[in-house]
Amino acid sequence: MLSTAPSAEVAETVGVLSDFMRFMVTLPHTEGLTLSELGVLNGVIGEHAMRISELADMQGMTQPGMTQLITRMERDGLVAREPDPADRRAVRVVARPRGRKLFNQRDASRLALFGRLYEHLDETDKRRLHDALPVLSRLVEINDALGS
Repeated sequence: MLSTAPSAEVAETVGVLSDFMRFMVTLPHTEGLTLSELGVLNGVIGEHAMRISELADMQGMTQPGMTQLITRMERDGLVAREPDPADRRAVRVVARPRGRKLFNQRDASRLALFGRLYEHLDETDKRRLHDALPVLSRLVEINDALGS
């Protein structure tokens, strides 16, 4: 827990990054997928097969809530459950072709839409944005290392 209030610079940075993240998440059409479903697909496509408990932790959900979500996604043909070879009592969730296709379409749509916006930036702003990427990546690494 922080003992002092964040500086005005930190507060401004968080505000801008929050607006940007909200913008990036909602940028493309999601083909009717919820943000939770997109998060699950991101996990099982990026990490391959994942346990329900891992997905629940990743999404900040309870395990029963994630189980219900996975059941609905299974019914919709987005994911499937398969036995975990490391633990016969457990199952892993994997992306089905339909889930992979919808997720990839969403990523392509987001890239195209962002690309159109990016072209409105002048070269100086494009360079500034690009130069900030290592710092943003480092913040993700620090967060992962701290287990936040």
